[in-house]
Amino acid sequence: MGELLGIRFFDLDKEIESFFETSIERLQNRFLAIHSFRNEAAKALVHLLNRPESQGCVIALPPSGLMGGYLRAIKKAYGITVEITDKPGNILDQDQAAPKVKEAVEELDGKVMQPVKSEHTGLS
Repeated sequence: MGELLGIRFFDLDKEIESFFETSIERLQNRFLAIHSFRNEAAKALVHLLNRPESQGCVIALPPSGLMGGYLRAIKKAYGITVEITDKPGNILDQDQAAPKVKEAVEELDGKVMQPVKSEHTGLS
């Protein structure tokens, strides 16, 4: 997706595994509730959002990406958040998803964004 848009791409699952130096499964096993896991995993998202190379990028989040700790981290970041809501197969099909994302970004491009605000656009 990022390549089609000409910007960097990060997969949050891979970033979480790198940040904690363990697999997602092993990290999840440390917690009794998925909510607790997401709050801990959100630290990796905060770390990623603070890295210079994450400026102007696409970050693939799990379906729970706009919940709990992940949502709190995203809200604190300066930028535009585009949420793609579609069938998983269509999201993974870059020929279908890339034009939708590009259209949403172009629509939002040029709008004045306030720091610590995120704009969510649902696409279907």
